[in-house]
Amino acid sequence: MQIYLLKLLICAVCLSLICAALGHILVLRHLSLSGDTLSHGALAGVTLGFACGINPTVTALIFTVICAAVIEYLRRYYPQYSEIVLAIMMSVTIALAAIFANYAFVAGNLSAYLFGSLASVSNFDLLLIIVLTVIVLIYFIVLQRYLLLISLEEKVAAVQGLPVNLINISLSVITAITVASAAKVAGTLVISGLLVLPAAAAMLLKKGYYRTLHLSVLIALINSFGGIILSYLADIPLGGAIILSAALSLSVCLLVKISRVD
Repeated sequence: MQIYLLKLLICAVCLSLICAALGHILVLRHLSLSGDTLSHGALAGVTLGFACGINPTVTALIFTVICAAVIEYLRRYYPQYSEIVLAIMMSVTIALAAIFANYAFVAGNLSAYLFGSLASVSNFDLLLIIVLTVIVLIYFIVLQRYLLLISLEEKVAAVQGLPVNLINISLSVITAITVASAAKVAGTLVISGLLVLPAAAAMLLKKGYYRTLHLSVLIALINSFGGIILSYLADIPLGGAIILSAALSLSVCLLVKISRVD
């Protein structure tokens, strides 16, 4: 029981840190739906793994990174319409997931990847999440100023000589790896909520870039712990419980904003 709780806390803290940090950047860059698109890519990778008898986490990682690379490539041809690229990839990955799932009966195991289940998280999955957290934190510490400039004024960043395309690709790949790694814990159908909802709630309070980022991480931690408690008490999937907790946090922040306006 103690090992289970320790694993639960480690996953909650790690995913809160990386999802809140990445989500803050994605929201600022008007790419909120990229997490949802990549989550469908992760689902296609999971079903491919089940169909081929390979570790679904590994195939989800590979497939999601490929999806991220394709999205960044197609964005060059739709510079003003990024949502078109996301819609294209989402349609294709959903279709592939449906096709791959047809080749293997995995209803019970697939449910864990759809809605999240900490009980099915292996030591490999836990180690992957910890390593990913360290990588993402180092990435943000080293590139925080560049990410801020690119998020606010990408054209200005390019004029100043920043490697905008390289940073965009690296951000997409890290987001893809995060989505794939968190799929088993939070669920592919709700992982995008972990990315977007904390940032959306923090932005309502308008505290500036860095303070909003820190507030987003704090809200994500509260959401995770609240979701864990709700999941335990109500015996519901962990991913869904965390999203309900995040929706409640968003509602509270919205009420605070409304009260300030009045």
